[in-house]
Amino acid sequence: MKKRILFRVDGGRIPEIGMGHVTRCLILARELSSQPGTEVMFLMRGDTDGAAYVEAQGQHVWKIETLAQEDIATLKCLVDFNPDIMVIDSLKIRPDYLTLVKKTGVILILLDYCGEHYDKADFIINPIIQDKNVLYAGYDYMVIPEGPKSRSPSPLPGAPQNVFVSFGGFDKNDMTSRFLKAAAETHVNRNYHVVVGSSYREGSSDIQTAHHSPHVKMYKDPSNFPELLQSSDVAIVSGGLTMYQATAAGIPSLVVSQYPHQQVNATRLEENGAVEYLGSADTVDFQKVIERVGTLCADEDLRRRMSINGRRLLDGRGNSRVASLIGIINRLEWDSAFFNVNIGYLYPKRLRKSIVSFAMKKCEEDRIECLYYLCDCNDPESVQLAEKEGFHFVDIRITFSQDVRSRIAGDPCALPGGLRVRPARGEDKPELCGIASDSYISSRYFFDRHFPQEVCRKFYADWISKSVDGLFDHAVLIAEMNGKLAGYISCRHVSSNYGAIGLVGIAPEFQGQRVGTHLVSAALQWFAERDIPFVHVVTQGRNLAAQRLYQSCGFRSEKLELWYHKWFREHYAH
Repeated sequence: MKKRILFRVDGGRIPEIGMGHVTRCLILARELSSQPGTEVMFLMRGDTDGAAYVEAQGQHVWKIETLAQEDIATLKCLVDFNPDIMVIDSLKIRPDYLTLVKKTGVILILLDYCGEHYDKADFIINPIIQDKNVLYAGYDYMVIPEGPKSRSPSPLPGAPQNVFVSFGGFDKNDMTSRFLKAAAETHVNRNYHVVVGSSYREGSSDIQTAHHSPHVKMYKDPSNFPELLQSSDVAIVSGGLTMYQATAAGIPSLVVSQYPHQQVNATRLEENGAVEYLGSADTVDFQKVIERVGTLCADEDLRRRMSINGRRLLDGRGNSRVASLIGIINRLEWDSAFFNVNIGYLYPKRLRKSIVSFAMKKCEEDRIECLYYLCDCNDPESVQLAEKEGFHFVDIRITFSQDVRSRIAGDPCALPGGLRVRPARGEDKPELCGIASDSYISSRYFFDRHFPQEVCRKFYADWISKSVDGLFDHAVLIAEMNGKLAGYISCRHVSSNYGAIGLVGIAPEFQGQRVGTHLVSAALQWFAERDIPFVHVVTQGRNLAAQRLYQSCGFRSEKLELWYHKWFREHYAH
């Protein structure tokens, strides 16, 4: 599906900005560029080092020579590049600039925007604030660099502690130098990994001194940044993007803010028990910061609590969520090939007229025959627009969640005699496919009579078969009762913080014997062994048996959404 997306962002040695916004847009640009037919362009000030950094990452940049020429350069870029969608990543933007952009007819999306005039954008994504005018708000929409799939184990007691230190890509207040001076005066058996960004200005005598310290190692814009962070026991950071990256990685963090808005962000995380806020750059005493590092390193229980609280807040899926929202609509390659129908997916769960019009235009261009839409049922405008546009309701989607640790600790769910749970093998596939073929008649595919019933049965049989090979879900566990296959459950490693249960199927002769309960318990153990603390599972509103199973296993309902399908022509006649 052909789309052109323009990112308006700045960064580098610019007060109040730094490099966090640029880093986020680069992450999104890479995600979007991987979609067939999508082109990306950056619109940036040419008089800062941010544009050069983006070009070095292989992205195309349209440069604004000076801010006085911003409006003219923007119009020329909009005419020549002719984007479908423009994303502006900034805390504040001139209202007349927003008006200028909207007059061109482009879809306008704002990231992190904290100003007024919300109505000038088609929608706003802000992971920091909760505001009724912001359609997509909260930590679910946090975009952060991805790290390793799991954390490195903490060192044994008595070993040197590893402390990660970074005050952003710019470090406006020269906190790196101040920290290094304090560290040089402290004699402890602790390793400091100090990271500075590409915009950092070197030359301080304190930094030169640090190079001679056996406990301090400095890095400038290192390629192994995520690994350095995740191999640490504690982090000292400012309140920008790295703070959220450390929080998502489960690294207990001490935060010193560079700017007023960072204080607000750090305080909110502190209220959730994920970080400790130590003050602003102009007031903090770094000797006391280092003392607090020692206290935190010695308090294993506190570090564990901070780690789990952070991982609960940031599930690690914000990158794909935000990229999908920005892309608005896409063709589903696998679904289209499987059902032999040209199928699209409309990603924004909260609709507005401009978004619907854009989606319908793209469906016409690509000759989409069926469009999936998952609607936020709490937004009446979205429900009304979907029904007005001819979307047909096909399902209720209920999401349940579970804290793996509480279930494992509270109910080991010992297996009864004659029942065992083991990983599925290739020779199990025929029986698994037989159970899967008849287990999901309450799903939206069966409910939507445009899809032939035999094709729907094959859909789920293929799902479980491919999951045995790790191609859909990553593992399949099966239950055997006295040597007979009684049921199965599939597990997917979604991110370092969250897993998902995919399919659960019970053979008819073993239903009502708590086989499902034992399979769920085994799946939670599978996630726990991989240090995945939280698990989601979704089911249909009409599947009461599945809802009762998950509730009996300690899952709590978290979200309710509505599935709609829109058919542009009668592909299957029934």
